[in-house]
Order: sequence, then C-alpha cells, then structure tokens
Amino acid sequence: MRKLTLLAMLGCIVCLSALTFLACGGNRGTEGLQFTPIHNTREYAVSRGTATDTHIVIPRRYNRRPVTAIAHEGFRDFKELTSIFIPNSITHFMSRSFEGRNFYNSGLVSVEFEENSSLAGIGSGAFMGAANLESITIPKSVTIIHDRAFEDAANLVNVEFEKNSNLNTINRRAFAGTGLTNITIPKSVTEIRNEAFRNSTALTTVEFEENSQLTAIGSLDWNVFYGTSLTSLTIPKSVTSISSGAFRNTTSLTEINVHPENNYFSSLNGVLFNKDKTVLMVYPSAKSAASFAIPHGVTLINPYAFQNAVYLKSIEIPNSVTHIMWYAFSNTGLTNVFIPDSAIEIATNAFGNNPNLTIVTFEDNSSLTTLGARVFMNSALTSIIIPNSVISMGGNVFWGSPLESIIFEYPSRLAAISHSAFYRLTSLTSIKIPASVQHIGRDAFRGSGLAYIVFENGSQLTEIGPSAFSGTNITSIKIPQGVTSIGSGAFLNTSLENIVIPSNVTSIGFGAFRGNLNLLSIIIPISVTSIGEQVWSGHPHTGGSNLTIFAEASCGYTINNGGPDWEWNIPGRPIIWGVNLSTCKTFVVSFLRSEDSISISHAGLRISAPFRQGFTFGGWSTAYGNTTAAFTAQNVYTAPVGTTLYAIWIAE
Repeated sequence: MRKLTLLAMLGCIVCLSALTFLACGGNRGTEGLQFTPIHNTREYAVSRGTATDTHIVIPRRYNRRPVTAIAHEGFRDFKELTSIFIPNSITHFMSRSFEGRNFYNSGLVSVEFEENSSLAGIGSGAFMGAANLESITIPKSVTIIHDRAFEDAANLVNVEFEKNSNLNTINRRAFAGTGLTNITIPKSVTEIRNEAFRNSTALTTVEFEENSQLTAIGSLDWNVFYGTSLTSLTIPKSVTSISSGAFRNTTSLTEINVHPENNYFSSLNGVLFNKDKTVLMVYPSAKSAASFAIPHGVTLINPYAFQNAVYLKSIEIPNSVTHIMWYAFSNTGLTNVFIPDSAIEIATNAFGNNPNLTIVTFEDNSSLTTLGARVFMNSALTSIIIPNSVISMGGNVFWGSPLESIIFEYPSRLAAISHSAFYRLTSLTSIKIPASVQHIGRDAFRGSGLAYIVFENGSQLTEIGPSAFSGTNITSIKIPQGVTSIGSGAFLNTSLENIVIPSNVTSIGFGAFRGNLNLLSIIIPISVTSIGEQVWSGHPHTGGSNLTIFAEASCGYTINNGGPDWEWNIPGRPIIWGVNLSTCKTFVVSFLRSEDSISISHAGLRISAPFRQGFTFGGWSTAYGNTTAAFTAQNVYTAPVGTTLYAIWIAE
C-alpha cells in the first residue's frame, strides 16, 4: 500500500512540474527564453532565445508584465523541441507578411494549453511543417484557425476541439497535407475556407456536430477537400453556399447527402444538387454506375461536376441543360456524348482527358454559341461537325486528339480560329475555313499535319496571327483579299512554293515565311508598308535559295522594329521592283526595266519565274500580247534599260 501511494505521489509531481511556476505567480519559465516588448502595450512576446530544453514552459509574466504572444517564427526550426506548455495568458500567435510560422519545421511532438486558455486564434503557418506533431487539442477560446496553421504537419492524425468550442473559421489550407484520418467540426464553425483539407490524403471522415451553424464550404470554384479520401459526407442544414470545386479530386467519394431541412441544397441517390435541382453540383467520382441520366429540369452542370468519374461510360443530358461548365466531364470513362439543342455553352476542358471518347454529336438546330478552350483535349475523336451556331471556339480545343476531319456546318457564325486551336494535330491534313472567320490566332495550326486549306467564298478574314501555320505541310495557299496583317512566323517552316500577298495587307511580321526552302516566288503588293526582319530567310546563307520577290513598290520597306531596311530581305534574294499586277492583284503583268528595277545582292543568284495559279510562265516578251519570249526568267536582268517586259502566261 505504501509503494502504490509513493508511485501516485511521483506521478502527481511529474504532471504538475510544468505548472509549478504558475502556482508562484507564473514568473518562471524555461531558462534562456527571449522576451520582446510588444509595441504600444505593456505586454511581451516570447521566442526561443538561447533556450535548449526539449520541453519548453512559457511563463505567464515576465518583469511583472503579462506574456501574451508567441513571436513571429519564435520557435522556427527548433528541431530539438518535443513539447511546449502554453499558459492561459497567451492570446495570439504573432505573424508578419501573413504567416507567423511560429513553430515552423520544429520537432514538436505535443502541445499543451493551460486550462482556461485565452488564445483567440492559431496563427498563420503556426505549426506548418511540424512533422512530428501527432495530436493537439484546440482550446475553446480559439475563434479562428488561420491560413496554413497546420499545413504539412504530415503526422498530425488527431485534432480535437475543447468542449463548447467557439471556433468560427477554419481558414485557407489550415489542415492541408496533414495525416488526419477523421475530424469532427464544432457546431460553432460558420465557414470552412478554400483548400482547408487539401491533400490530407488519409482523411476519410468529416463530421459536423449536431446543430451545426456552418454556412459556407469554400468559395467560387476553389477546392476544399481536394485529394482527400472522403467516402461520404452529409451537408448540415445551415449551409447556404458550397464552392463548385469543393469536392474536386475526391476520388473515393461515393455519396453526398444533405440534411432534409437544408433550404439551399438537395441530394438524389448521393448526387448533390441545388434545392430545386436546376443545378447538378457534384456527381461523386467513385460511384460505380456505368450510366447516369441527368434529371430533366437541370439547366446547369457545375464545374468539375463529373470530373474523375472513371466508371461512368454513358451520360444522358436532357434538353433543359443550357450550360456545361469547365471540367464538368473531364477524365471520365465516357465513350460517346450527345449534346442537346438547348446547350448554349460548353466551357473550358468540359470533356477534356477522356481517352475513350470517340463520338460527339450535336443535336440538329443547336443553340450552342461557345466552345471553351481544351474542350475535347486528349480525347479519341477522329471527326466532328461543329454546329453553325458556334461563334467562339477557345484554344487547344482538340489538343492531343487524333482528329482527322472537322467540318463547320454551313453557314457558320464562327468569328475566329483561336490560338492553338488545332496545335499539333498531326492527323489533320485539310480544313475549310468558314467565311465568317475574321481572325486566325497564334499557333492555330502550328505543327499540325495540314497540307490543304481552303477559305470559303466571301471570307471576312483580316488577320493571320503569329505562327498560325508554322510547321505545317501546306505547299500553296490563297490568302483572302481582306487580310491586312500577317503575323510573325505565320508560315514558318512550311512547304510553300509560291505565295501571293493580298492587296490589302499592310504589315508582314518577323520571319513570316522564314524557313520555306521550296519557296520560288512571292508577290508583294504596294499596300505593304511595314515588314519584319528576315521575312523569308532560313539558314542565314541558304534560306529560300531559289526565291525571287516581285514587288509592286519601286523601293524598300520600313522595318517593323526600326532596323536597317535591308534586314527584311536576309539572305538577299533577287527582287524585281515596280511590277504591274493584274486587276485582281494576283499575278505579274509587266515591269519596266530600269537601272534600279532588279536587285541582285551577289553574282550567281538565280532569278525565279513569277507565279500565276493555273498557268505556266513562258518567259518575258517585249510587246504586249506577244507570246514569243525575248528573255527567260533567269536572264531577264540582261534586258536593256528602258524596256517594258511582259509576262507570258500559258494556260495549263
């Protein structure tokens, strides 16, 4: 009996050792701690200073003044620290630049708060990276857990809240990357902010205390439980808003239920809707069903709604749906999709990363106006017909897909081919551009297999963007007459042999035809006033080795960047100046041989024949209508000064 009593006494001594100093007024703490006066107060903030003890005890008072704060980065990188006792005089963790990191990357295993704690908040990044911290009980006085408070505390498996907690807000990334397996949210919490539990991969269960006052789970389209292992969740009746990405990438989620008295949300077979079921919010991605019919009356399919639903092979979309939002069906098991005529918008990446998607069909008389960027990227589509209602089509729409054929329903309303729309689609060899298209964006067909391109009659095209056709296999192109600008690298490294610049073009960008080693002739109308450097050079000494330039102007051009006027013609290809063009400005009719009309930078350069679609060049005559050549393309420079030379064209 005496032995047991002695052991009990020793246990009490150990348990009370951290509190001994408090019984004497709280004026003693661990030796070496540093105390810094808090500006405009009679209080102190505490930090490690020179303390080396593995167990830290913070006093309530120092120099007869209260210790109320743990300093910014006060115990950061204190690897030897295993436990800390925080007295009830501490009201806050200090921070700078939004993050305090008071115990960042420390060796903490346990944290003990004195009874009747006054702590109002867990500071930003306070325990961030505290990899050895396994458990913590948060005092009831705490009203907010700030941004990243426990982020990457990878072994934190247990978080409890003192009874009658006053916690109001769990802030951004507060428990991101922790080892939590389950957590019960106090009923006092009104808001769980964005990414609060992101990548806490072991988290399977989140429960809410009875009579929860929670109103908001995330905001906008931010995620909250991204990368967790949640299997199910019940939304409290008090919740009024849920971010569209709240459950993004929760790949173990099989059902979301809603308290029956909630006035804003509802659930049907584990699928989350708004209250009146006009918005489908979340289809849990681990649901095992191979098919799903969206209820009629749904008008909007939320962002990320079906993302990662890999078991889903077939979807029935009712003709009440008007908007399919971003990433709505990305990375599913879908094999074919029928888009009803009611759909107005299909947003960014809505059907992206569906490797089994082979068929997309639009209902007749479609209302669709918008196809967002990357809508069908990384699909198995080989062909598609775009409804004539579509006005806008985003970039990289089919990126990574084996698309061979695309048809724009006539008469199309499409206003532009957006940047990178058909980028690197190596199986796409031909296309017909609708007359409605006014702009072809940067990299639109870059690196594709395009060899043949046709513009519909009446084309409204005005601009060809930088690198639009770069790296394609086209050998010829008839640029529409309305084009005014050809961007830098627009036809870089293609297989073009001849090209006619339309008579409305005023600007040709840097390297627009650079690397076209098969290019034989190019006609530049007088409308062109500005040309970039190295418009058609390839290798500085061999690029465009057979090219001859036929310029309607009688002298040089202004360089776009203000450089020397000769830089547009690197590597110095022959130029015939002052040519007279046909009425339609598509072929050379004649030119007057003068001392300056032919420019050859060095001996040995070969002058090529001009080009006319459907005709063969027969040489140069000295009389209009004469079909007998007086000079060939190569020796025309020997014609006497003052001679007018006429191109002989022989129909093919």
